[in-house]
Amino acid sequence: MVFCVKCGIELPEHANFCLNCGVRTAKGAEANVPIPYREMFSDVQTQVEKAFLTASEELRNAFNKARKDVTEAVNR
Repeated sequence: MVFCVKCGIELPEHANFCLNCGVRTAKGAEANVPIPYREMFSDVQTQVEKAFLTASEELRNAFNKARKDVTEAVNR
């Protein structure tokens, strides 16, 4: 039996790529089958989402600090 190293789905012995997620199998690598576009950029969406979440947290923290500083300055 052959399983995908990324998603774990069972694959046919002759598969060069995972039928589920598109990752090249060891057989595909041995045969030097070209990597499809999808595999090269499979993690881009996840990385962009993480970057936006981090940026939104930083912005929220900065605005909260600014609000606190302005409130304290006004109440003096």
